[in-house]
Parts: sequence; structure tokens; C-alpha cells
Amino acid sequence: MPVILSIAFRNLREHRLKTVIIASLIALGMFLLVLGNSIIDTGKAGIHESFVRSFSGDILVGPPGKDNAKPSLFGGGFGGPNMEPTKTVPDYKNTYEYLKAVPGVEVVDPQVYGAAQIELTEDWRAFVGFFGVDIAAYSAMFPDNLEILQGHFLAEGEEGVMIPEKVYLEALEKTKVDMKPGEKIKLMGFGGGTKIKFLPVAGVFRFKSSNTALRDIGFMDISSLRYLQGMVVGAVSQIKIDDTAQNLMDSDIASLDSFFDDDGVVSEAPGTTTKSLSQASLDNILGDTSNRAELVKADAGAWHYILLRTKDGVDPAAVIKDLNADFKSRNMDLVALDWEGAAGVVASFVVAAQTFFLILVIIISIVSVIVIMNTMVVSIIERTAEIGTMRALGANKSYIRKIFMTETFTLSVVGGLIGLVLAGILLFVLNRTGLPAPHSLFEIIFGGKIMHPVLSWVSAAQALGIMLLVGIVSSLYPTMVALRIQPVKAMQSN
Repeated sequence: MPVILSIAFRNLREHRLKTVIIASLIALGMFLLVLGNSIIDTGKAGIHESFVRSFSGDILVGPPGKDNAKPSLFGGGFGGPNMEPTKTVPDYKNTYEYLKAVPGVEVVDPQVYGAAQIELTEDWRAFVGFFGVDIAAYSAMFPDNLEILQGHFLAEGEEGVMIPEKVYLEALEKTKVDMKPGEKIKLMGFGGGTKIKFLPVAGVFRFKSSNTALRDIGFMDISSLRYLQGMVVGAVSQIKIDDTAQNLMDSDIASLDSFFDDDGVVSEAPGTTTKSLSQASLDNILGDTSNRAELVKADAGAWHYILLRTKDGVDPAAVIKDLNADFKSRNMDLVALDWEGAAGVVASFVVAAQTFFLILVIIISIVSVIVIMNTMVVSIIERTAEIGTMRALGANKSYIRKIFMTETFTLSVVGGLIGLVLAGILLFVLNRTGLPAPHSLFEIIFGGKIMHPVLSWVSAAQALGIMLLVGIVSSLYPTMVALRIQPVKAMQSN
């Protein structure tokens, strides 16, 4: 082995240019891998911290949607007649008590999410997502995630809205209308038909954990949000009507025309013995209307999902696994998700960024393999006489293969370490100075406006393994070329 190492190092010294080229390519690949993975990992950790601390808690529990779609923080949508309404937690009261009793769970926070249109002028409208929360539970779950810029946070039982800073500033710039605390604004909801409600502004705020995807989300008192989303109690009893009203509803247009005389009242209803029908009689057809308010009353037991925060030291993944197994065994129409599942579309940006980076890594690896392979083939052709001489002196194919593999391994390790050191230095500088997001989309990936990336040792180890693999794969074909050289012809070629 010492002889093989000596020959390999000598060959690397004698072919300095090719050694530098190959080592530089490996160092560049290592540098990009470590830097990119560290930025992605730091961003993911930032988003995780942001969501868990400010939006999702550790676990989200909710009913699956249509075609078993996973629930998320933003499952409420805009509603409307052509949209599938978001399902609510079944048997909420018992489900809530059940989740409170789960070992390892510290805080339970039910929420509703929905969107409403704010209309300040005829020319300016904005769709804003709103969280409807139980004030006490929300405050316990997220005690310090909001910065109140004006007014105050909604109090228990208070009717009103909390306007996010971005929407407030945009409205002020474009309409000159100041949605200051105390002012009433017009909101339109589209759950089960268009609904309008005028609500006072309780305050203006921003989330302390900055996230582009969540800057348009505010808060609304839960009763108002349920009303705008069409989450009402609905009919609770069957309505009974008399024969006169039934025959009236069963009549076609022609019979209805003959039913009324020129004064709007007819003396006899078709198929009935009624001789006269006054305005009071027409009103009575509607029956008892005293329950109308109850029928459109917001359902106090309607929640889209329930957030859970686990106790310190408790693994949320283990709790999620146990919950889903228990839901299945109890035949409960619920599913438990981690923060990524709760984040929904926001987390998908991170996944997309990681996928893009993976594709970039694959392209770089393929290019590196091709360049390194070509460089090594050229090196082998230049060393034809040397290889032939060693074969003539008794070196078998295994011996020659070990020499080339040692050279490749050495280049991969040296190049990889150089790339790691360079990436570590740059990451140290960026951690101290901060890496600003060049675009709002990058704020989602970065987990904020400024990222302070740290070196990911796991990513570094993975990158080093990839570079070693690239080096080995790159050496396979050149080694095969070297092993095909015939000793006699090789010696004569010199």
C-alpha cells in the first residue's frame, strides 16, 4: 500500500495542471452543495420556527377534505356556491376534550380560517384571509407572536377585525382611507351566498415572525367570520304548512295567474275550499317566523381545525403517529399533521426550492463527471508508456486499478475539503452580516427578510459523500481504458 500511495502522489505532482483542474471541479461542486444545502436547511428551520411559534403550533388536527385532501391552516377558501365548503371538526365538544387529555399535549387551540372582501371605496377592494380564534386559547398557544401597531387585540366577546399592516398601508396609499381603530368597514363573505357585515377595526398589527405568504392574513371575531363563511346552524326542525299553502306551492304559473284577481286577491284557491285570501292570510302562509334568527345564527360549535402544542421534551411526530392510529381505530373523521402539513402551500415553496436545488446538483454532478472523466482519459493516454512498463514489470490489473482509485480518492478528499472550507468561511461571513432576500418569494424560502445561514454538518457530510461518488464514477471509464493497454505496444509507443 505505501508503494501505491507513493506512485499515486508522484503522478499527481507530475501532472499538476490536470490535478488542479480535477480538484478545482470537485471543490466547486462541494462548495455549491454545502452552501446551497446550508441555506435551504437554515431557511427550513426558520420557517419551522416561524410556523410553530406563530401560526401552526406543533400539530394540526382536522377533518380531511374532498378526495381525502389534507386539512391545512388555509383550508377555508373563499366559499361560494361553486366551491366545496371546508369541513368542520365533527363532534367538536367531545373531540376537544379528547385532545386536551392526550398525553404530552400542553395547549389546545381551535380555529376557523376564511376569506372576506374588504370594500373601502367603489374602486378599491381587497381579499383578506382571516383567522377566527378562541381568544383565551389563542393567547395561550401564541402568547408573543403579534406586534400591535394601533389599537388592541380583540377581547373575549368583542366584535371586530384586526387589520394586517400590509393591507392597512396599501389601502391608505391607494384610497387615503385610514382604517384606524374604531372605524367601521364593509366586509363581504361568500360562504353559501354573498353576505355583508360592517365591523369596527379593533387594531392594526403585524406578525413578529415575518413571512410573505402570511402578510395578508388578519383576525376577525369568530361569530362574524362564521357568519360570513356560511357556518350557520341551519334548519333545526321540520316546518309544517297547511293545505292552502301546500296547494299554492304546488300550483304552476298559469294556475297562479288565475288564482289572483285584478286586486291581487282571489276568492277561491284552486283545489281548496278557501273563499277569500286577504293580505294577512298571505302573510300567514309563511307560518311562524320567530325562529328565523336562530336558523341563520352562527354555529358556535363549528371549527375548521384544532392546533396542539406539545410539552417540552415531547416529540410531536410520536404524538401524531399515536393520534392517527387512534383516529383510525375509533373511526373518527380526523387526521393529525405536523407543521409542514399545516403550512400547506407555504411549505410547498420550500419543497419546490429543494427540488430545484436537487436538479441543479444533479446537473452539476453530471457535468463534473464528464469533465473529470475526459481529463483523466487524456492523462491516461499521456501515461501509456508508464502504464505499459508497470504491466511489463509484473503489475497486474488490480494493482493498476488501485493506483488510479487512490489518485481519484485523494483528489476527491482534497478538493472536497477545500470546497468545504471555502463554503464554511462564506457561511460564517453571511451569518454575521445577514443574507437579505432578493425577492419576496425568497422571503418564504429564507423564513424572513434576512437569513443568517449556518453551516449544516449533515449537509457537509452528504456533500462530501456525493463528491467521493462523483470522483469514483468519473474514474471508472478511464481505469478501464488504462487496463486495456497492452504492455508491448505501450512500451513501443514511447
